[in-house]
Amino acid sequence: MTVVAETEVVILRLQRKLIIELGQNNPNFMVDLLQIISDRIMILADKIRTISHNTIREQIMAFLTYEYHIQKSRVIKLNYSKKELAERLGVQRTSLSRELNKMRRDGLLDYDARTITLKKIDADNK
Repeated sequence: MTVVAETEVVILRLQRKLIIELGQNNPNFMVDLLQIISDRIMILADKIRTISHNTIREQIMAFLTYEYHIQKSRVIKLNYSKKELAERLGVQRTSLSRELNKMRRDGLLDYDARTITLKKIDADNK
């Protein structure tokens, strides 16, 4: 895997033996480490699922479902513009806007410049 940092970073690399020792001697370390690994696996699985969706609507719903679980709210706060969201989903901004309008008409969501409010959430995505 290749990782590109947007800012300067410091990477800490621990030997396997040290991680095992820390886990045995400090249960909080092990719980925190497992939580971090679990969170990263969830993000990776979501990215794979998002990439595998065929329609723009499926990509949008996968993104919104993920954010719903992270933000624990039906009002999804966007930390970026619709243009940036379109780039993240790998679609044209106009296509994203068109599909969001269709989803609004279908009663699935409502949105403004910085939020998307989910009106319906599929049972499969909860």
